[in-house]
Amino acid sequence: MKFNINLSSLILLPFILLFIFAFRTRQISDEYNQISELNPNEKLVEDAIDPPCENLQERNYISKLKIETPQSRKWQFNIIKGYIDNLSEFDNVSIKDKYKKRFDAFIYYKTNEKTCKNKSRIRISGDIRDHIKLVDGTPVSSLDVTMKTGNINGIRRFKLFLPRTRGGDNEVFIANLFSEFGLISPRTMFMDVEINNFKHKMIFQEKLAKELVEFNKLRESSLIKANESLMWQLRRKTDKSSIFNSYVYPSIINNKWLSKGEENLKIGIKALNLFSTALNDASKDYIHYDIPLNISLLNNTNKNHKIFKDHSFFDLLSIASRSLHGHFKHNLRYYYDPFHDSLRPVYYDGGSDILDSRKLPFIEFLEYEGKTNNDDKHLAMLTINNDNYDFPDAIKRINNLNIISFKNKLKKSGLIISEEQISNIKEKLLDNINYLY
Repeated sequence: MKFNINLSSLILLPFILLFIFAFRTRQISDEYNQISELNPNEKLVEDAIDPPCENLQERNYISKLKIETPQSRKWQFNIIKGYIDNLSEFDNVSIKDKYKKRFDAFIYYKTNEKTCKNKSRIRISGDIRDHIKLVDGTPVSSLDVTMKTGNINGIRRFKLFLPRTRGGDNEVFIANLFSEFGLISPRTMFMDVEINNFKHKMIFQEKLAKELVEFNKLRESSLIKANESLMWQLRRKTDKSSIFNSYVYPSIINNKWLSKGEENLKIGIKALNLFSTALNDASKDYIHYDIPLNISLLNNTNKNHKIFKDHSFFDLLSIASRSLHGHFKHNLRYYYDPFHDSLRPVYYDGGSDILDSRKLPFIEFLEYEGKTNNDDKHLAMLTINNDNYDFPDAIKRINNLNIISFKNKLKKSGLIISEEQISNIKEKLLDNINYLY
């Protein structure tokens, strides 16, 4: 049944959803309370060791998930309330925190020819209401997932995005491109997901957490982002959804790690101070607009150091691949390197359109993004001081991109792209870098 957004549907829809999902609630809830930590199969021999229900080997790579919520009525009702709340307000109104409470859930996947069943906690994910939609009357949303038992391809904390909220194929391509170049980027892939018997395709992306740090062979340290709560509160009061980007302040993502010892606390303070200085320098004269952070404030090192070169390349690749959405201050993510007292950027929500055929030429794109006379535009990283960036290094790295290797990486992530397409994009990136140079 499809619903039109009118007064009668808004009144009836929550009650219809309660009825649809009621019959599953008690059965799944009882199962959740009874499931064991190791998800044991039925033992044929007393005291036999249960085979681990894990999937760390390449041959067990997972691309399909099934999710069930014991409190399916409450879960669906919560989604629909988040959808209709303030529906008459501005289109980009943020999803209120009260709808982001966590629910128990089962996650099923197949590995070693058996079905694994693990406990998890899920909640609605996303800033604005495009992360919730109705499909044939069924409410679905982007998800934030924490697995209590088991993992998915070695990952315990991850997001499941509705593809349209991340540009679909573009996000999978760009996130893997940054990773292919050796930059810190979350493992990202398409995943076939069934949630309470509703099937759809989603973008699986690991969160900035311990697993991401370990996968990149880094020492566990402070993970930094901007706290954007004030920004979203202010945006609720206006129809100009892209302003107040400067109303953010630093925060630690892995705050539990700070409590493990005095040394961790000192590292966290250093990281916050470094990010605070850069934010203040970029925002002190501007209330609404995003100003690029000074790379020298983020990296206490010389221009020949690998960390500085990586940050330079990260910024230049973001511009050349049209992934500037990730450079809004509220989207910034960093790993603090305690050995070099430096912040290393982490790819997040670039907003690229690199695979789209209908897009502005690069020169027009720069002009569009660089406008400052309208509150709906933002200042991006377009005024480049060549002395602060290593263009020859960026050109060399792009030239060295192995097209076949990258094609196979994308295929594993659920995105089929031809070698010719990748080659054309590679040439475009080089052209764009040379234009900036």
